[in-house]
Amino acid sequence: MQNRDIFVTIFFTVWTALSGYIVYQGFSELEGFLRARGWSTTKGHIVSSEVVDLREPGKQDENKGAFKALIKYTFNVDGIEYQGDRFAFGYYGNDSQFEARQLSSSYAPKSIVDIHFDPDNPQESVLYRGVRSDSIIKTLFGVVFLLAGLFGFRRAGKPIRDWKGSRLFRTKGGSVYGRRQ
Repeated sequence: MQNRDIFVTIFFTVWTALSGYIVYQGFSELEGFLRARGWSTTKGHIVSSEVVDLREPGKQDENKGAFKALIKYTFNVDGIEYQGDRFAFGYYGNDSQFEARQLSSSYAPKSIVDIHFDPDNPQESVLYRGVRSDSIIKTLFGVVFLLAGLFGFRRAGKPIRDWKGSRLFRTKGGSVYGRRQ
Protein backbone atom coordinates (compact mmCIF):
# COMPACT_ATOMS: atom_id res chain seq x y z
CA MET A 1 0.00 0.00 0.00
CA GLN A 2 1.40 3.40 -0.98
CA ASN A 3 1.65 6.40 1.35
CA ARG A 4 -1.08 8.11 -0.67
CA ASP A 5 -3.44 5.18 -0.12
CA ILE A 6 -2.76 5.19 3.63
CA PHE A 7 -3.38 8.95 3.81
CA VAL A 8 -6.61 8.67 1.80
CA THR A 9 -7.82 5.79 3.99
CA ILE A 10 -7.09 7.70 7.20
CA PHE A 11 -8.67 10.87 5.80
CA PHE A 12 -11.91 9.15 4.79
CA THR A 13 -12.01 7.18 8.06
CA VAL A 14 -11.90 10.40 10.09
CA TRP A 15 -14.28 12.17 7.66
CA THR A 16 -16.81 9.33 7.83
CA ALA A 17 -16.55 9.00 11.62
CA LEU A 18 -17.14 12.73 12.19
CA SER A 19 -20.00 12.78 9.68
CA GLY A 20 -21.50 9.71 11.34
CA TYR A 21 -21.36 11.46 14.72
CA ILE A 22 -23.12 14.53 13.31
CA VAL A 23 -25.83 12.31 11.79
CA TYR A 24 -26.21 10.43 15.10
CA GLN A 25 -26.51 13.67 17.05
CA GLY A 26 -29.02 15.12 14.57
CA PHE A 27 -31.20 12.01 14.59
CA SER A 28 -31.07 11.95 18.42
CA GLU A 29 -32.38 15.51 18.49
CA LEU A 30 -35.10 14.74 15.95
CA GLU A 31 -36.07 11.65 17.96
CA GLY A 32 -36.40 13.89 21.02
CA PHE A 33 -38.71 16.23 19.10
CA LEU A 34 -40.89 13.32 18.02
CA ARG A 35 -41.08 11.91 21.56
CA ALA A 36 -41.97 15.32 23.01
CA ARG A 37 -44.96 15.67 20.68
CA GLY A 38 -46.81 13.10 22.80
CA TRP A 39 -45.80 14.56 26.15
CA SER A 40 -48.17 16.13 28.64
CA THR A 41 -48.30 19.89 29.19
CA THR A 42 -48.68 21.75 32.47
CA LYS A 43 -48.20 25.28 33.73
CA GLY A 44 -44.91 26.17 35.37
CA HIS A 45 -42.99 29.16 36.69
CA ILE A 46 -39.77 30.63 35.36
CA VAL A 47 -37.27 30.73 38.22
CA SER A 48 -34.44 32.51 36.40
CA SER A 49 -33.49 33.52 32.90
CA GLU A 50 -30.00 34.69 32.03
CA VAL A 51 -27.47 34.72 29.21
CA VAL A 52 -24.36 32.64 29.80
CA ASP A 53 -21.15 33.48 27.93
CA LEU A 54 -19.58 30.25 26.64
CA ARG A 55 -16.64 31.89 24.87
CA GLU A 56 -13.07 31.05 25.76
CA PRO A 57 -11.34 33.31 28.29
CA GLY A 58 -9.50 36.10 26.54
CA LYS A 59 -12.01 36.34 23.70
CA GLN A 60 -14.66 38.27 25.64
CA ASP A 61 -14.12 41.45 23.61
CA GLU A 62 -15.72 39.91 20.51
CA ASN A 63 -19.51 40.25 20.16
CA LYS A 64 -19.84 36.96 18.32
CA GLY A 65 -19.23 33.63 19.95
CA ALA A 66 -21.20 31.19 21.93
CA PHE A 67 -23.97 32.46 24.17
CA LYS A 68 -26.70 30.44 25.81
CA ALA A 69 -30.01 31.52 27.26
CA LEU A 70 -30.12 29.53 30.50
CA ILE A 71 -33.77 29.37 31.54
CA LYS A 72 -34.62 27.54 34.77
CA TYR A 73 -38.20 26.62 35.59
CA THR A 74 -40.30 24.63 38.06
CA PHE A 75 -43.56 22.74 37.61
CA ASN A 76 -45.77 20.33 39.56
CA VAL A 77 -46.93 16.87 38.51
CA ASP A 78 -49.15 14.93 40.90
CA GLY A 79 -48.14 17.20 43.79
CA ILE A 80 -44.40 16.72 43.23
CA GLU A 81 -42.32 19.74 42.24
CA TYR A 82 -39.80 19.30 39.41
CA GLN A 83 -37.11 21.60 38.07
CA GLY A 84 -35.79 21.88 34.56
CA ASP A 85 -33.53 24.00 32.39
CA ARG A 86 -33.87 22.49 28.90
CA PHE A 87 -35.25 25.02 26.45
CA ALA A 88 -35.54 22.61 23.53
CA PHE A 89 -33.98 19.48 22.10
CA GLY A 90 -30.92 20.48 20.12
CA TYR A 91 -30.54 23.91 21.74
CA TYR A 92 -26.90 24.41 22.70
CA GLY A 93 -26.76 28.19 22.44
CA ASN A 94 -26.73 31.09 20.00
CA ASP A 95 -24.02 32.62 17.85
CA SER A 96 -24.83 36.14 18.94
CA GLN A 97 -25.41 37.63 22.33
CA PHE A 98 -28.38 39.57 20.94
CA GLU A 99 -30.24 36.37 19.96
CA ALA A 100 -29.56 34.79 23.35
CA ARG A 101 -30.80 37.94 25.12
CA GLN A 102 -33.96 37.97 23.01
CA LEU A 103 -34.72 34.37 23.94
CA SER A 104 -33.92 34.96 27.60
CA SER A 105 -36.08 38.09 27.80
CA SER A 106 -39.09 36.22 26.40
CA TYR A 107 -39.02 34.04 29.56
CA ALA A 108 -39.01 36.58 32.40
CA PRO A 109 -38.59 35.28 35.96
CA LYS A 110 -41.85 34.55 37.82
CA SER A 111 -43.81 34.33 34.56
CA ILE A 112 -46.18 31.40 34.01
CA VAL A 113 -45.39 29.25 30.96
CA ASP A 114 -46.32 25.92 29.41
CA ILE A 115 -43.93 23.12 30.34
CA HIS A 116 -43.93 19.93 28.28
CA PHE A 117 -42.89 16.83 30.22
CA ASP A 118 -42.61 13.09 29.79
CA PRO A 119 -45.55 11.59 31.76
CA ASP A 120 -43.49 8.45 32.47
CA ASN A 121 -40.48 10.47 33.63
CA PRO A 122 -41.50 14.05 34.58
CA GLN A 123 -37.87 15.01 35.24
CA GLU A 124 -37.44 15.12 31.46
CA SER A 125 -39.03 18.35 30.27
CA VAL A 126 -38.74 21.16 27.69
CA LEU A 127 -40.14 24.63 27.21
CA TYR A 128 -40.27 24.37 23.43
CA ARG A 129 -41.04 21.02 21.84
CA GLY A 130 -41.03 22.00 18.17
CA VAL A 131 -38.42 21.07 15.59
CA ARG A 132 -35.57 23.56 15.35
CA SER A 133 -34.36 24.34 11.84
CA ASP A 134 -30.69 24.13 12.81
CA SER A 135 -31.21 20.51 13.89
CA ILE A 136 -32.68 19.63 10.50
CA ILE A 137 -29.88 21.45 8.66
CA LYS A 138 -27.23 19.74 10.79
CA THR A 139 -28.75 16.32 10.09
CA LEU A 140 -28.99 16.94 6.34
CA PHE A 141 -25.40 18.20 6.11
CA GLY A 142 -24.25 15.23 8.16
CA VAL A 143 -25.98 12.81 5.79
CA VAL A 144 -24.44 14.52 2.73
CA PHE A 145 -20.95 14.45 4.27
CA LEU A 146 -21.42 10.84 5.38
CA LEU A 147 -22.36 9.82 1.85
CA ALA A 148 -19.38 11.75 0.48
CA GLY A 149 -17.11 9.92 2.93
CA LEU A 150 -18.52 6.54 1.96
CA PHE A 151 -18.13 7.41 -1.72
CA GLY A 152 -14.54 8.44 -1.00
CA PHE A 153 -13.89 5.05 0.59
CA ARG A 154 -15.34 3.38 -2.48
CA ARG A 155 -13.17 5.43 -4.82
CA ALA A 156 -9.96 5.26 -2.74
CA GLY A 157 -7.19 3.47 -4.56
CA LYS A 158 -9.01 3.41 -7.90
CA PRO A 159 -7.53 5.23 -10.89
CA ILE A 160 -8.72 8.74 -11.62
CA ARG A 161 -10.65 9.08 -14.87
CA ASP A 162 -11.51 12.08 -17.02
CA TRP A 163 -15.05 13.09 -17.96
CA LYS A 164 -15.11 10.60 -20.85
CA GLY A 165 -14.22 7.71 -18.55
CA SER A 166 -10.66 7.33 -19.84
CA ARG A 167 -8.06 6.49 -17.25
CA LEU A 168 -5.61 9.34 -16.73
CA PHE A 169 -1.90 8.61 -16.64
CA ARG A 170 -0.04 9.70 -13.49
CA THR A 171 3.68 10.28 -13.08
CA LYS A 172 5.52 9.14 -9.97
CA GLY A 173 5.11 12.67 -8.60
CA GLY A 174 1.36 12.36 -8.94
CA SER A 175 0.80 15.00 -11.64
CA VAL A 176 -1.66 14.21 -14.41
CA TYR A 177 -0.35 14.97 -17.89
CA GLY A 178 -2.24 12.87 -20.37
CA ARG A 179 -4.18 9.77 -21.24
CA ARG A 180 -2.59 6.39 -21.19
CA GLN A 181 -2.49 4.94 -24.67
